[in-house]
Amino acid sequence: MSGELQLPEALSPVFDYIRSNSDRYVEALRELIRIPSVTSDVGACHAAADFLAQQARQAGLQPRLDTDVTPAPIVFVRVAPEKRLPALVGYAHYDVKPAGDEREWRHDPWSGAVEAGRRFGRGVVDNKSGCLAFVFSAEACLKTVGVPVDLRLVMEGEEEAGSAHLENWALTHAGDVEGAHGLFCLDGSVNEVSQLPRVDLFGRGILYVELSVQTADADVHSSRSMLPHNAAWRLSQALHTIKDVSTDRVIIPGWADELMEVTENDWDYFRERMAHFDWEAIRRQYGLRLEGYPGGRSGLDLIRAYCIEPSCTICGFWSGNIEPGVMMTIVPCRASAKLDFRCPPNLQPEVQLQKLRRHLDSAGFSDVEIRTLSARGHTWHTNHRAVVVRAIKQAGLDVFGQARVQPNGLPTQEGVFYELIQTFAARTWRRLIIAKAIW
Repeated sequence: MSGELQLPEALSPVFDYIRSNSDRYVEALRELIRIPSVTSDVGACHAAADFLAQQARQAGLQPRLDTDVTPAPIVFVRVAPEKRLPALVGYAHYDVKPAGDEREWRHDPWSGAVEAGRRFGRGVVDNKSGCLAFVFSAEACLKTVGVPVDLRLVMEGEEEAGSAHLENWALTHAGDVEGAHGLFCLDGSVNEVSQLPRVDLFGRGILYVELSVQTADADVHSSRSMLPHNAAWRLSQALHTIKDVSTDRVIIPGWADELMEVTENDWDYFRERMAHFDWEAIRRQYGLRLEGYPGGRSGLDLIRAYCIEPSCTICGFWSGNIEPGVMMTIVPCRASAKLDFRCPPNLQPEVQLQKLRRHLDSAGFSDVEIRTLSARGHTWHTNHRAVVVRAIKQAGLDVFGQARVQPNGLPTQEGVFYELIQTFAARTWRRLIIAKAIW
């Protein structure tokens, strides 16, 4: 591919340096993958943080490992040129989800094996490669043309568990992020259909709850089903008051009252996104079996919903005996469901949780228990014409020959910095711009 690219002449030394060191970079990724830094394994996370710090030092950088407010170290690196330049924060994380049933893997998830030019392992793209990409790109610039911004890199080890201590770290180390002009996050893979970089401009919060209802002290034989209330049916009734499946919309009163207002600039972004949306490729990729999309959405309305509309997803539902092939004739006394609410900008998960409780009580389901598993806020929204977004898109043009801007709406760590730096901005007269780039 390199022979076909027309990279900016000024960046030639940078890319020459990267090519000459590519084997070392790839080997470093393999070594990092071999560290099983599952979020709950604090020891392995320390090992991964130490490895990143070692790579940063070898790259000519000066890393700092912070453990004052976090069990897993936050690796912080600042590369500040002598002359005053705009400040850019880079965010990534080195922790990973558990590998699950390793028998389902084609290769050992902790091996970093290579097959047909692809590397396999937990964290290859989410997000160990992102951490190393930051370190090695800083090295390549530092050793050639110089770093063009005041660069601050933040690499944490709790992202997969909700970044419980990231906000405390940012408050404690406010000087490390204060005055930043933008945040650039490398976290995840390329777009599954186009295989091109994706830039996310809407950061959603997430409210993840477990709803449970108990209707008796024990399961009852189904021959007496007219006596006890069936917990599964009871919970199903409650769920139907939360979301209208026919329209695919949350119907809790007042749920979207604080939702950000969509501007004409946002509609321009939605239209740009739709121009590159391959509807058939999406259907093939996921093997979608039903006609159309949920709620009958299509075209621009589907793009808008994908970016900005609140959502509710049943991620799991269980009650009674769920062992496949086993016939248990019972009326279950307990039923539970896991629900994922995505909260677009201005909808704060903690507030939405209160709305959910009030709704269940007023709808006659005060017996439904709510267990909160996650309430990750810090939503954000970036103008698609912002300077940092244009720079990222241009980088995509330079490297891939074309650019894509595609929304994803993930719960965000970026919002932590967004809200804090916006607070700092009130004092420093600076404005933060965020874009999340996934390479």
